[in-house]
Amino acid sequence: MNKEFAEIVREPESIPPNAYEELIEKYQRVIQNHPKSKMAPGVHLLIGQLYMAKKDLASARKIFLFVIQKYASLNEVAAEAMANLGKTYEAENNWAGAEEIYREIINKYPLTNVGLNTPVYIANYYQSKNDHQRTMQAYEKAIEFYRGVIAKNPDSPAEFSALRFIANCYFSQNRWEEGIKSLGQVLLEYSDSSLLSLA
Repeated sequence: MNKEFAEIVREPESIPPNAYEELIEKYQRVIQNHPKSKMAPGVHLLIGQLYMAKKDLASARKIFLFVIQKYASLNEVAAEAMANLGKTYEAENNWAGAEEIYREIINKYPLTNVGLNTPVYIANYYQSKNDHQRTMQAYEKAIEFYRGVIAKNPDSPAEFSALRFIANCYFSQNRWEEGIKSLGQVLLEYSDSSLLSLA
């Protein structure tokens, strides 16, 4: 099923509509047969992504909103669903709607993988649009966010990630000395940490 999924999302325009429906039905049967499986939240997300690939954004949103409510206690899953929800608005060229959701992710799920990546994702969007002023503003907001993460989560994987993100923000702004200083802090504080081998 996952192989079929990969083929569909790689070339969604060349896939006949019934192929989407058949795969969605297969995923729904998996959920029905194994409702308490740890895989169930991820399968729901795959169904939403199939609707997105099919350009059925209304159905995709219903799935992502369902996941956010049903798995509210699973922060990583809920944040992933919200990120996908934001992408449905991007698919409609509604960046304002998407950014509102991305800001909500940053506020609600700051320590998830999605939450930590989202401030840079916003900056990258403005950079892709060649909007220099908003790109720089977004990087400044990102740096402020990561400093807050560091202050509240010392000596943690979240601090480690935030320091690396800050360095990347500085490098993206051509603030080389500050970026190098930030990476130096990573090496000083985490030189004997297994986290460095994951970097």
